[in-house]
Amino acid sequence: MLFQNPITIKKRRWLFPVLLLTVFMARCMYLDGVDLPASAQAGQTIDITMRVRVEPASAQTSKLIIAFLAPKSWRAAQNTTVSYTSTIGNGTMSLVPAGTIAANSNGQVWADGLRTKYGIGGNLIDDVEWVTYQSNTEYAVSGNSKIAAAVKITTKTGPENMLVKLGFFLGNSTDGLTNDERYNKAQFTSCFSVTGGDGDLVDFCNPQLAVIDPSRATDNDFITINFDGDVIPNVLNGKNKVYLCAKAYTDKGNVLERCTADAPSLLKATGPDKWRIVIWPRGFFNAPEGETLTKIEYYFMDESGAAKLGYAGTSDPFVYTFRCD
Repeated sequence: MLFQNPITIKKRRWLFPVLLLTVFMARCMYLDGVDLPASAQAGQTIDITMRVRVEPASAQTSKLIIAFLAPKSWRAAQNTTVSYTSTIGNGTMSLVPAGTIAANSNGQVWADGLRTKYGIGGNLIDDVEWVTYQSNTEYAVSGNSKIAAAVKITTKTGPENMLVKLGFFLGNSTDGLTNDERYNKAQFTSCFSVTGGDGDLVDFCNPQLAVIDPSRATDNDFITINFDGDVIPNVLNGKNKVYLCAKAYTDKGNVLERCTADAPSLLKATGPDKWRIVIWPRGFFNAPEGETLTKIEYYFMDESGAAKLGYAGTSDPFVYTFRCD
């Protein structure tokens, strides 16, 4: 039997990126579902199954494409294997060669074209990537046949604790990213949880009062701290000026504090109750020579310092851990 019950499918190897079976011009393509567990541990090898159907119509040969949207920290291209079983044969799959242009994408490679057409699946942090695979075998298929396949993706989660929405794409190489929905499909999951990892929770799913971009940086990189006061009612709503109040911790055990309503700490307004500031951490905290900043704890405050806002509107600070991977 080709497909299993979603309860038992968790015991199978997960199906991930891109399946390419050579088929004739597809009349209809179906992504009947994606089976995956609700959560995983950081660094765990997991299995995902894409349930696929294709109904070829004519004798134009093309390849079936399957793509997977995953966090960049998972390094999916390096940590994933893909195989499939189908009614016309079984096999393995490989990454679509770098630089391959997707048909009907205005000259974009697959990763860029998928991002243009489908975005990042409702994730609120732009630190995810589309990874695309194709089969290593070509099959001759007669017109008006019906093909069913189970694509098995075996991948490894990254080192971070996170909530993220994963994405899956089904298409073919001839039609590529056409707007005709008969020839490609995409699905996105609800929030997938990864626990037991290092560092702070990276929440791609839920609106955040504060987000630092990039999500991974060293103390010598410029970082942008975004504050969205519209997420929940808070003490800084309606304020004319908002400042950064922060502490940095070094690898030598020192704590460097900067909590002054001065020009370098002033956030720039980007909209009603929306603010941001760009800092060079080493310079902002005047880090001593020979010491590395490991993390920062920070708040937002008004000009007087009396109105101070922390994580989720509480008195707890927001936390950002520096990391270079």
